[in-house]
Amino acid sequence: RILYQEWKKALHVTQTGYEKACSILSQHKSIRIGFPGNSSDTTHILTVIQEFAQTYPDIDISMDTADSMELRRGIASEKYDVVFAPSYEYEYYNINGYQSRLFGASPIELCVGKSSAVAGREYFSKELLKDESLLLLPEEIAPDYNLFIQNLCEKRQIPYHTVVTMENLQSAYISLIRGQGFFFLSSSWFPGLAAEGFYRYQLSHEKGGILMVWNKNTANPVISELKKCIHY
Repeated sequence: RILYQEWKKALHVTQTGYEKACSILSQHKSIRIGFPGNSSDTTHILTVIQEFAQTYPDIDISMDTADSMELRRGIASEKYDVVFAPSYEYEYYNINGYQSRLFGASPIELCVGKSSAVAGREYFSKELLKDESLLLLPEEIAPDYNLFIQNLCEKRQIPYHTVVTMENLQSAYISLIRGQGFFFLSSSWFPGLAAEGFYRYQLSHEKGGILMVWNKNTANPVISELKKCIHY
């Protein structure tokens, strides 16, 4: 009788555990993804998401494009499970305890207008920039970009005459077209500068790109392991 009573309790616990497990498996599962709408890596991101959707058809996927500040706020408020952000924002995410990896690396280039005195040279010297203005963007448009670029100039000993903060990316385009100053970019950050009217010099060994950022686990996932960021 004692054995029967104990076994009955054990059977009840086992059955309850099985039912709980089945309940979890039947729960609604989703992944919420945010990425910058102006990134040239968007096509690659969408390709990966499409492969993920085909591999895990039972998981709902929501996607949203936003600027850098909105992506930061979104992952902090758990609006997103994973975001894609410019790589120059790495330090912000690192300091605040997020996990990240570089996604879609591309070279960092120095960009000038074709009307600039330093454009189109077969042999480009950093000394050519000592009388030129370095163009930057406001913090609210490109968080951490200015610090990243100034550190890059210091590390690479790239001179500049003055630092000019432009009102927005469009005003930087206009200044470049007029031959006023130079600008640094990765095609992942600002793909519009690939257009006609600009001349670009690649910086050896310098890479930019897009970060994949998440806050759900401690291991570094490859892009095919987006499943680790599933929201229940």
